[in-house]
Amino acid sequence: MVTGKESIKVLSFSKANWGDATRGYMKSAEQLKNESWKKITERAQPYIVTKSSIAAYNQGEDAGSNNEDERAVLVDLTDSD
Repeated sequence: MVTGKESIKVLSFSKANWGDATRGYMKSAEQLKNESWKKITERAQPYIVTKSSIAAYNQGEDAGSNNEDERAVLVDLTDSD
């Protein structure tokens, strides 16, 4: 018998559930150059959640969000555009 307490453990953000994946992202992120971080943060600006974007979303507007399930893939952009 599965109780609510037992089933929530599967969904929680914990070392057991996400430790390996998180370490993988960190290993990738640590290898990026400063120029790449600058480009990443510049390109991420349209997706930042603000109070006004939350208010717009709550009013039924698309506040620029992308509902696709995308995976984090860090790419060194220092040699591209």
